[in-house]
Formats: sequence, structure tokens, C-alpha cells
Amino acid sequence: MNRNWITEGIILKTFPIGDQHRGVVLCTPENGNISVIAHGAGSPRSKLRAITLPLATGTFYLYEDPGRNSIKITDLELRKVPEGLRSDLNGFYAASLAAEVLLYGHGVSENPEFYRLFSEVLDTLDDFVQNPPSDISTDEKVRSVTTIMISFLWKYLEFSGIYPDTGICSRTEEPLAPRTAGWYNPREGGFISAGAGGVTNGEEGLVRIPAPGITILDWFLDKPFARIQSEPLPPAPLGALLHLGVFLVEQSIDRKLKSAQVFRSL
Repeated sequence: MNRNWITEGIILKTFPIGDQHRGVVLCTPENGNISVIAHGAGSPRSKLRAITLPLATGTFYLYEDPGRNSIKITDLELRKVPEGLRSDLNGFYAASLAAEVLLYGHGVSENPEFYRLFSEVLDTLDDFVQNPPSDISTDEKVRSVTTIMISFLWKYLEFSGIYPDTGICSRTEEPLAPRTAGWYNPREGGFISAGAGGVTNGEEGLVRIPAPGITILDWFLDKPFARIQSEPLPPAPLGALLHLGVFLVEQSIDRKLKSAQVFRSL
């Protein structure tokens, strides 16, 4: 049995193990999320201390010790550290939200699409915050980053198999009108068209989605993040779609996303 192996990976999380070592959770394309140990990374003189950074991407050289039931990093070749995200508060918490979703998400180990999704959203966010259009305002920049994160959340939901049907009203079973307002009903697990009988703004538990509304969600699924970033959503539906995306992810993983609370407050 070969105990040495190599994998590409992105660091989702690091945490101390005693005074000298550091635990690292990697998102990898072939093995999903794996927990490894960077021995000595807690020491100021350690090479691994300087390069085991959250959100860093690289090639990881690993050794699996079946006796101790652990995997350790023997070497690491960094490919990219997203410096832009480390210096931009909005971008950093957007990336942290994506990392937290992948850290706790179900099915990440079975589907390599999650690694590709995370890698692409990190690259897009980092490039955007480092090289924004010269004429962009602060509000427009925030709107672009938020639109990217809405796209990430809904693509994650599709890969996880929990993407609600955006084509049919769950109450009337009629097609949803394109680019109009509507509601999401957590009890029914589906969207309701604005013209559905019996629906009022006061109906308890509904999440209102302003125009251009529900059907625009499908636009996100087959568009790259760079294209989405350049065509941000108008302000009206931004908050509702972000809130709903976070809500559905939290339901699926049965826990609150701490970084989402910070990102939505910025």
C-alpha cells in the first residue's frame, strides 16, 4: 500500500493542534474534503506555518499513517494565495461564506463539481476585488460581489440536488411568469407566483422575491462567475435572493452559517 500521495487542494480551514501543529481541512477534486495535519506549523520557524493559509490553493504532498489514522502534509507547493481577498473586507467574507458552505455541505466528497465551483468563485472574487472597473462605485462593487455569491449559493443548491423548481408555481401548478415578483414557501418547498389565489403580503412564513424575480435564478446556472459579476442584479431582488439562498443551504446542513451573518451586515 502506497502511503504517500499527491493532491490538488484549497485550504478551507486551519486550526491549532497543541502549540506546535496545525490542523488543515482541504477541499480536493478527487477526495472531497479531507482533514490533514501540518506538523510543526505552529512554530514561528516552520516553512508550513507561512504557507498553510486559508483559501490558498496548491499541490499537497501527503503521508497517510494508518496506525494513527491520520494524514500529514510532508510538503506543499503553493499555486495561489488570494491576496486581493485578504485585503478587501467584502471579498474576504464572501470567500469565507463559500468556504463555510463547502466545509459543512453534504455530498462534497462525492461530487468533484464542488471543487471546481469553489475554485472558480475564489478566482473570480479575487480578480474582481484586485482589478475592479475604473469607474465602478463602492455600491456597485458590493452589488457585483453579492451577485457572485447569490450565483454560488444557487449553483451549490443545484449540485446538492435541493434546487427548488423555478418553472412551476407550487400552489397552482401553473408556469411561473418570467421576470415577475413572487414568493418562496418553506412549507411547500417551492415558489409561488404573484398571481396565485389566496396569497397576500401578510401570509405567514413566505419569503417575497421582488422582480425580476424567481425565473432569473436559472440564468445563474449555466453562466460563468465572470459573466455574472459583469452583469449584477438590480438592488431590489439582491437581498431576498441572498437571504433565501443562505436559508436553503442552512436548512440542508442543519446549522447557521456564521460568515453569512457578517457578509450580509457589510
